[in-house]
Amino acid sequence: MNSDPKDYLKANALLKQSDFQGAIDLCNKLIKINKKNEGAWCYKAIAFDMLGKHEESISYYDKALEINPKYGYAWYNKGVTLGSLDKHKEAIYCYDKTLEIDPKYINAWFDKGWSLGNLEMYDEALFCFEEGLKINPMIDHAWVSKGLSLFRLGKSEEAFSCYDKALKINPKNIDAWFDKGTLLRDLDRYEDAIFCYEEGLKIDSTLDHAWNNKGGALDDLGKSEEAISCYDEGLRINHKNVQAWNDKGFALGHIDKNNESIICFDTVLQIEPGNLEALFGKGCNMNSLGRYDEAISCYDNILGIKEK
Repeated sequence: MNSDPKDYLKANALLKQSDFQGAIDLCNKLIKINKKNEGAWCYKAIAFDMLGKHEESISYYDKALEINPKYGYAWYNKGVTLGSLDKHKEAIYCYDKTLEIDPKYINAWFDKGWSLGNLEMYDEALFCFEEGLKINPMIDHAWVSKGLSLFRLGKSEEAFSCYDKALKINPKNIDAWFDKGTLLRDLDRYEDAIFCYEEGLKIDSTLDHAWNNKGGALDDLGKSEEAISCYDEGLRINHKNVQAWNDKGFALGHIDKNNESIICFDTVLQIEPGNLEALFGKGCNMNSLGRYDEAISCYDNILGIKEK
């Protein structure tokens, strides 16, 4: 890489300390000495990526790869950056390049699987997670990702097995608890789902979507008051969680608190004026209150949005 390995260790240490400008300054110094220093270009790219300057980051990865097309680390990190920009096809190309150079580059398998999953190519994603797990079967987050792919493919029992393996490796894997809960809820096993959400919330009680999921399972059981308490917990964390406002609105409607329900849907419509779920919920509650003209207005708005 045309430089003292200690320089890269120092650059890596600066990145780990979140001293991104320090890493950039070091890389610029190395590039000034030798413009063909692919490692310096790569670490500079990583620093720019961590600063949120993704397009510039990609241009620096390209510099590194122009110098050394067999630089697997640069291909991999470029893929990660592209994936974060939802450019998953381009990311997959980079991961494939990485794996051509090193078929045992485990993170390339996992991140390729993640990008394939985002493209709803679940069979292909599953293959990638399995390849990565052959290299190291003790990566808990990979079992979670494999489980999610299986869930998307309708293979519930196999998905359960993956979540359980993840939790055996790491009982504090919060994604495993929440994804297992979502799978259980999808199978109408609401009590079991609630247990999983509660286990996850013991690990981190500040996740608004987790409170929302627990609330949804409680509402599925007809425990609307308890569900509303969960939605309120989530909304204390994130007052702009549209799904929580909608779900709270429906739960209030279930116990005939129609006016309070309408307030929830109106809150959503202030955040997202064209939210179909909120317009529908508001219309239903207006109808329950005998305010038929206002209900019709909500439904007309839905039809107008769908026609566009």
